[in-house]
Amino acid sequence: MNSIIKDYLTFSRREQQGIFILLLINLVVIGYNILLPDMLPIRKYDLSEFNHGVEQFIYMQKKRQDSLDSLKNLKKKYQYQKTKYQKKRKESFQPIEINGADSSELTKIRGIGPVFASRIVKYRNMLGGFYCKEQLKEVYGIDDENYPYISNQIQADSLIIKKLDINHIEFKTLLKHPYLNYDDVKAIFRCKDESGNKVTKGMLKKASGLQKERLEKILPYLSF
Repeated sequence: MNSIIKDYLTFSRREQQGIFILLLINLVVIGYNILLPDMLPIRKYDLSEFNHGVEQFIYMQKKRQDSLDSLKNLKKKYQYQKTKYQKKRKESFQPIEINGADSSELTKIRGIGPVFASRIVKYRNMLGGFYCKEQLKEVYGIDDENYPYISNQIQADSLIIKKLDINHIEFKTLLKHPYLNYDDVKAIFRCKDESGNKVTKGMLKKASGLQKERLEKILPYLSF
C-alpha cells in the first residue's frame, strides 16, 4: 500500500521542473492581473454627443407619434362632423314636387337654373303635368348625364296631373299634346266615331293607325 502511495507522490526530476515552471507561470499571470490596472491609465470616453443623439431620436419618435395621434383624432373628428352633417341634411331635405312647384321653387333644385325652370314649367303645362319624374329628361337640355344628379332632389305626384276627357275633347285640343301627332289624333277620333263617342282604353289599343308607343305615353293623361 505504501509503495503504491509512494509511486503517486514521487516525481522525477523532469516532472519537478515542469511543476516549478507551471507554478511560475501562474504567479506571473496572477501578478499581471493584479498590477496591470494600476499601471495603465483608465481612458475616459466622452458620451455626451451619443447621449444627445439618443435623446434627440427619442424626442423625434415621440413627436412623430404625437403627430400621428393628432392626425387620427382629427380624422375621427372630421368623419364624425361629416356623418352628423349628412344625417342632418338628410333629415332636413325634402324633395321638391315638380308638378306643384313654380319657377322660383324649381331653381332650389341643384343643377336647375332660371332657364331650365322656365322650360320645365312650359313643358309641364303642355303635358298636363308629370306622371313620373323620368319625364323630366324630355325637357330640352336635361339628359342622361345631368338627370341622375337632379332626380334624387325631386318627386312627381301623378294624382295632380291634368286629364283629358277623351270622349268630349276637340280634335285641335288633343292635337296640342306633345305625345301625339296628326295621324295619332285622327286614329283616335276615327275610333270615337265608330263607338259613338264611347271609346274605351281597350278600343284605343285595338285602333288601327295609332302608334302603340305613343298610346302608352298618352294613356295616363286620358279619362274615359
